[in-house]
Amino acid sequence: MFSDILPTEQSSGVISGGSMKGNIISWKDEKGFGFIKNDENGEHIFFHISSVIKGTRQPIVGDAVTFDVGVDSSNRKKAKDIFIEGVSFTNIPRRVFTEKVKRDRFDYYCYVAIVLSVAITLAVYIKMGQPRLALFPAAVAIMLFLYISVRTKKPANDIFSCGKCSSVVRHDARTIRAWNKGACKLYCRTCNQNWHREKPQRDSTKKYNRPQKSGCLGVLLFITFVPVFLISSIITLLV
Repeated sequence: MFSDILPTEQSSGVISGGSMKGNIISWKDEKGFGFIKNDENGEHIFFHISSVIKGTRQPIVGDAVTFDVGVDSSNRKKAKDIFIEGVSFTNIPRRVFTEKVKRDRFDYYCYVAIVLSVAITLAVYIKMGQPRLALFPAAVAIMLFLYISVRTKKPANDIFSCGKCSSVVRHDARTIRAWNKGACKLYCRTCNQNWHREKPQRDSTKKYNRPQKSGCLGVLLFITFVPVFLISSIITLLV
């Protein structure tokens, strides 16, 4: 839940973050595009003004940026979600609240499909007396249940406020994963690193005061048991 996230050391209203870092080495203001040099491998990556998060000024050569890499319609690399470091963003609030994970329409569709699959399973098995045919809708119900249990959703807002220092940063894989697990109090990289440094001390003081939770073990056993049970049932019916 607490892996790395790019830091932000600016005050509220200033945003930083991104999976890659680089510098703008070319910018054509009249055409609205330029190139970024990737700090990691020196690669020159094209970007368009539409991929820059709107700030108080246009990009200029020499700007330090954070960005992600995507592809255009011709399958060529381009930079996206570009943040100019140190630029205040007038369209970003001083504090961004992250709402809890909510069930969406797709979840309800899956629930309906699960109920129907279970109903079909019972009908085929009880009414028609066909246990082998009943395995297929049963397997569909199980797979749908497992899918919605591990399905990763994304927050409606791409940015959030650090739960400790209140800096505004953008979500990455770590914070999205933590949010999907029910955490709404998320942290920037700096606060997260502080948490890691303090964690050994907290663990040593709480080791003998609180029993270890076994929720993850229970989920693992359940996920392992279902396929084994299903395969065993098929083998039993076919033998």
